[in-house]
Amino acid sequence: TQSPPPNLWLLCRRAARGLVSTMLVALSLLTGALPAEAQLSRVGVGVGLKASPYMEGTDVGYDPVHDVFLVVGAAVGVGNVFGVFVNASGVPVSSVFNVHPCNGPGDGSALCTAFLPRIAYSPDLNNGSGGFLVSWHSKEVGQPVNPHAVLVAYPTGVISSEQVVGDSSLGGSNWVRGAAVAYSRTSHRFLMVWETPGLALHS
Repeated sequence: TQSPPPNLWLLCRRAARGLVSTMLVALSLLTGALPAEAQLSRVGVGVGLKASPYMEGTDVGYDPVHDVFLVVGAAVGVGNVFGVFVNASGVPVSSVFNVHPCNGPGDGSALCTAFLPRIAYSPDLNNGSGGFLVSWHSKEVGQPVNPHAVLVAYPTGVISSEQVVGDSSLGGSNWVRGAAVAYSRTSHRFLMVWETPGLALHS
């Protein structure tokens, strides 16, 4: 008696398994041969800005003229925005300095609030030596939270007076979202955009 023909479904299933295995091996060989497009690795040492319960936002910007980075952070519970310059290895090349000093009690009160600093670099600042605009949210007595800004340059540190950028009549700023900051080489101006508590955008 002739045996029944093999099950066509089983044959297809085995063939599919073999094809998938072959494809996986080929894909493994292919991806193993391709170099990574980007790779992150730690260099240098960690930088401590200030002893504080925690930082309410940090940012970093690069100064190509002096080959240094500016690192800033807003210290909650202290109320300051601190900054430090570091080199490409992460080693500080300046002492920690106040970008926004606290002028009142260090308890997070109206005189001591700072949130979410942001940095934008301009090669035209400081007589062409380059510098940064640093912004953050802060609150003054009797006023809502507003974006503030100051200019910082290496190696001096802060090179301008602090400015309140926002208009309190517009309701202030939403301190849980950092302002977006950019610089134009054409107009030689910074553009800062922030969100109000009512979720509108102002600049």
